[in-house]
Amino acid sequence: GQLYVVWANATTNGQNSTEDSLGFAVSTDGGASWARSTNSADDMNGIRAGSFMNGIRVHGFPRIDVDRSGGSRNGWIYVVAGEKNLPPYATDVADIVLHRSTDGGLTWTRGRVNQDAPATGKYQFLPSVRVDEAGGVNVVYYDSRNILTNDSTEMFISRSLDGGTTWTDILVSDHRFKPAPIPGLATGYSGDGTSITSTGRSVLPFWCDNSTGTYQVWGAVVPLASITILYPNGGEVFEGGRTYHLVIRSELVDSIRVEVSYSGSGGIWSVMYPGLPARDTIPFIAGIVSSTNCFLRVSWKSNPAVFDTNDAPFTIRAPNSSRWQVQVSQTSGLGLVKAVSQTVAWAAGSASNIIRTTNAGATWLSARGGLPTHDIYVLD
Repeated sequence: GQLYVVWANATTNGQNSTEDSLGFAVSTDGGASWARSTNSADDMNGIRAGSFMNGIRVHGFPRIDVDRSGGSRNGWIYVVAGEKNLPPYATDVADIVLHRSTDGGLTWTRGRVNQDAPATGKYQFLPSVRVDEAGGVNVVYYDSRNILTNDSTEMFISRSLDGGTTWTDILVSDHRFKPAPIPGLATGYSGDGTSITSTGRSVLPFWCDNSTGTYQVWGAVVPLASITILYPNGGEVFEGGRTYHLVIRSELVDSIRVEVSYSGSGGIWSVMYPGLPARDTIPFIAGIVSSTNCFLRVSWKSNPAVFDTNDAPFTIRAPNSSRWQVQVSQTSGLGLVKAVSQTVAWAAGSASNIIRTTNAGATWLSARGGLPTHDIYVLD
């Protein structure tokens, strides 16, 4: 029964009306009544004009979607609109601006979606927004950034994996076209919108395109790459020095990088694995630390913008010396051992027996390498 409605609040009427603010309303009973309604939820300056690029008409009508992924940003509201000349986000004739609310529409923040150079006179207009099944925010729009003559457009998607804080722009059309009014229809009419949806594995944008000489609906299939940490995801307690398992779910990711921070998600990240083939379960050794603010970060090695961290911190407590574990080395005559890091140790003994572990004793390998039996080696 929860219903959100948005509109462009115009201070003047007609094709060149001033879309001066974002209107927003909330109903909790399916629209039978409205708990809150305002014409001034957030500042905006829409691009509505009877003659825009090549004489087509455009508008700054807002489009809305809500995160229903069940993730850490579940319930966040995202609204996009074409806006102009309202720095620092709408920097020139037409930019795509995001209005975001994390509290059900009580308060809003603004941000610029398209990541081309600002204040260059390029046109970005008629956006649509889709929050996909993993919580990624995807915005499709017409864009002239690559056109020197500034009279044609391509189609771009801007994608954010952090709730609209940062964006990656993706060109999704395979050709350019020159928007123009459709003869015989309303003055300047060339199609008044775009659309976008998702399937869980792909984002599917749709738009109107006259490249064949007739306006038709075009679309694209844009595969989604995603990483989600399932465990640990907050609240777990681990013992330093022991081996545990990181469990993730990934889509369309071939290799991953794993990092750890013992001082929060904004702390210093240390590399645990610089690169691994993507898989669901990854062993990791809890550091010899005592911290209640530990985070893991898993990212796509070839595109770090695709990443995830645990939703809440987990705890690592100092190791308990009474919980030493017997290791079976399959090597006799050992008498000396030297640990050179939290995970790497050497052991040596009679008959030039030398073995080495790189995973805190889980497995051991011979390190003799053909050493003569009469030599003595000191590990330091």
